[in-house]
Amino acid sequence: ATKTKRSSSPSLMGSFGTSFAGADKLILTDIYAASEKPRQGITGRKLAEAVRRSGHPDVLFADRESLADVARGQIRPGDLVLVMGAGDISQVAAQLSECLTRNGKLPTIFSGLRGKVFRNEPLSKHTTLKVGGPAEFWVEPADEEDLRAVLRAALRHGIRVTIFGAGSNLLAPDEGLKGLAVHLGSAYFSQMRVEGARLIARAGVPNTLFIQRALEEGFGGFEFLLGIPGSIGGALAMNAGSHGQCIWPFVEKVRTMDLSGKFFEREGSQVSYGYRSCRLTKEIFTEASFIFPKMPHADVQKKLDEYREHRLRTQDLRHPSAGCMFKNPEIPGSSSGKLIEDAGLKGLSVGRAQVSRVHANFLVNLGGATSRDVRGLIEKVKAAVKERS
Repeated sequence: ATKTKRSSSPSLMGSFGTSFAGADKLILTDIYAASEKPRQGITGRKLAEAVRRSGHPDVLFADRESLADVARGQIRPGDLVLVMGAGDISQVAAQLSECLTRNGKLPTIFSGLRGKVFRNEPLSKHTTLKVGGPAEFWVEPADEEDLRAVLRAALRHGIRVTIFGAGSNLLAPDEGLKGLAVHLGSAYFSQMRVEGARLIARAGVPNTLFIQRALEEGFGGFEFLLGIPGSIGGALAMNAGSHGQCIWPFVEKVRTMDLSGKFFEREGSQVSYGYRSCRLTKEIFTEASFIFPKMPHADVQKKLDEYREHRLRTQDLRHPSAGCMFKNPEIPGSSSGKLIEDAGLKGLSVGRAQVSRVHANFLVNLGGATSRDVRGLIEKVKAAVKERS
């Protein structure tokens, strides 16, 4: 330490500002008063402002009396909460622990459920756009029977059910979802098997793993799925496709369940489908069997490499997105991306949502975008393209 004039005394406020970079969310409170006299202009609120100026993305100030309540409102399932400081700050940890234990009891409709249930689960953790508020209950059934039990219990109690796939084609609302968000993400729903010429996959299998297993088993014809985010259940519901192909022509059979818990099994040929659509909109896909042709590994790998190179060259993979936002118009030789680009909309932003500068049909999250930002950008793009085209 060196002696300096009072007028040029160095302040630790700036240094403190960068000391909390490792915390995703920071809540600061009043400065604890010990035997020293309070210093004018040095307060917890001022410190919060300094941390915010240093670039921290999420910092709040709460006075000591309201600190526990503020913190409780910010905590989400899976969070690690550290309570640090002097004085009576340890009481805040005790208050939080008591409240979370008391409120952690689940409603009786989940009695007997063998899967996972999370309360107030942020949907932004489960969407590729990284937006969305909390689901009142996030439910991951252990298997089909668990799924049936959950759906029947929700029906008896009049609770809303939203089926949530891999979140790659969803714009979740900022206010979150009431009721149950049901996600088939358990180990059971992530299984695949081969039976003769059939490749059988349950609904939670990610498209990436489906491609890998099909390649290993010597199949071909599935290459168009490369680069399409999501799971098999969502691919069936949306009739996923690219490069002029889609998934339903390869479906032999599907197994589904309606919201009352009733099972159905259908031949793929019995199900009508269209461009990014399937008529089974009131049922949940749980499993499907596919018939793909056997092809030389080298030929399939070559096509996969070509599609991967095309994707890296033409798509914005640096920012969170939902892939192509708009379906292509039913006009030969036309595409939504070209219409948007021709309207001069690349780089257009609403809040932290932006029309990608790489691919005009990608609406990307620059970091911190809200569902409202994305919706606003969608409407601006639609209006501009309609006016020009």
